[in-house]
Amino acid sequence: MKSAVFNLRVLLVLAITGLVLASVLGVSALHFAQFTQHARAEAENALKTAADAARARTEALLSPAAVIARHVRTLPVDDIAGSVTARRRDEFARFLEAIEIVPSFNWQVSGAYLGFPEGSFAMLVRASPALLKEAGLSPRTASPFLRLERDAYAETPVDMWSYREDDLWRRVARPRMPFEPRQRPWYRLGSESPAPVWTNLYRFYAEEGFGITLTTGLRDATGKLAAVLGVDLRLDDLTHFVRDLRISENGFAFIADRAGALIAHPAMDAKMLSPDQDDSGPTLFEVFLPDRRDLRLFEAFIMRDTPTTVVEVDGEILLGRRMPLDGHFGFDADLYVGAPLSDFTAAADKLATHTLIMTGAMTLAVLVVGALIARAVVRPIRRAVTALDAIARLDEIDDDPPERSTLVEIDTLNASVGVMKSALRSFGHYVPKELVRGLVELREPLQLGGHRREITVLFTDIEGFTRLAETDQHEHLIEALADYFEIICGVIAQHGGTVDKFIGDAVMAFWGAPHADAQHSQHACDAVVEI
Repeated sequence: MKSAVFNLRVLLVLAITGLVLASVLGVSALHFAQFTQHARAEAENALKTAADAARARTEALLSPAAVIARHVRTLPVDDIAGSVTARRRDEFARFLEAIEIVPSFNWQVSGAYLGFPEGSFAMLVRASPALLKEAGLSPRTASPFLRLERDAYAETPVDMWSYREDDLWRRVARPRMPFEPRQRPWYRLGSESPAPVWTNLYRFYAEEGFGITLTTGLRDATGKLAAVLGVDLRLDDLTHFVRDLRISENGFAFIADRAGALIAHPAMDAKMLSPDQDDSGPTLFEVFLPDRRDLRLFEAFIMRDTPTTVVEVDGEILLGRRMPLDGHFGFDADLYVGAPLSDFTAAADKLATHTLIMTGAMTLAVLVVGALIARAVVRPIRRAVTALDAIARLDEIDDDPPERSTLVEIDTLNASVGVMKSALRSFGHYVPKELVRGLVELREPLQLGGHRREITVLFTDIEGFTRLAETDQHEHLIEALADYFEIICGVIAQHGGTVDKFIGDAVMAFWGAPHADAQHSQHACDAVVEI
């Protein structure tokens, strides 16, 4: 089986390029893997920091409602209940004024109110165009709050609206509003639950909006329900809040329970809720971002009940965290945050791109340098191979001096080829090329022996050579003898003869061997005539 033959130049280029690239790419790949792992860890830490900050802001959003609930639960329940039954309106007002001074009430909390079993209620809410219209007040009123009170035990039950002017509450008598607190979701839930609890999204009555309510029942010493407290957070405020949470450049956040019922979502709008909806809000399977990243993140958390998750969305790695918000009177929902990995690894990705560009440039440079090195090594070898091939065929051999090389081995090879060319040029004067080619083409070692054949033999001699040799003209004699041999041998070789030996000034040649020649005598005579 014939072994494979390879091009030295190609092998050198491949070897040099392969070794350099193996080193460069190996080191680059190792550094890239370590850097990627480090960037991934840094991204997870960055997301954790952003998520913790978002959770702190969310807790700050819920905190005022919890503060109000804790404050009201410290008030004497009998005084609250008695404030209506005994028509002690000053106690009723004291409750409302106590709620008014709660820090951050202006924007986190939409309203706070008490509902009583007999149908009375007291309410302190942020002034909105709808409520101002309901109270018959101008929208230009300076008061940020409105108070509404109803005494179900009054002889003529009316709703008393109040607004603040010059640090005083100005009351406005309006017809009774068709509002029954005992039929509202917050009242029913608070009266049935033994502890404070949050409602799902539902439709507010007075503000014609949607939101959630922290509600709790207030009971006397005998366990009888005395009143139900409700503290509202508006859907619009919640939506704007989650939209403004800066997780990352392309991050997002939403609040939902484990079943997917939404409390706050950046894509949620009041228009998505039914006008008569008063007990539950939409789910994440109905409201989601256009690219569905939030839905995929939520599904990943359903599959794995862990605080963190990683999911691939349309070829992009998405990091997510889930944090419970149960520290505020059992808020049964979680804060979900998510962000693309690329938001935190932009610098690493840029560095990786630069590394790839540099690796590509180095690869190109290595290929060029390898090709130049291979050319410098192969070119003199190729010239030597060409010369050796010509020598093997006994072609015309040039007289060019051997090419020098910076490599010792190649320089020695070229010098040896030069010596061989010089020797063969001299040898070619005395031995026919065809004879040598025939011996070479046999590709077998020569052996002693022979066979009988008819040949023509020529002997030449210079007349008076002995007398000439005894003269003092040795230099001229040697030059003449060299010319003589050159002419004799050239003509013999030209006519297919073989020079056998030189005998002093005599030349012995023959025709018809080693290759058979039917006209050996004719060829010999032609040579003699030409000589």
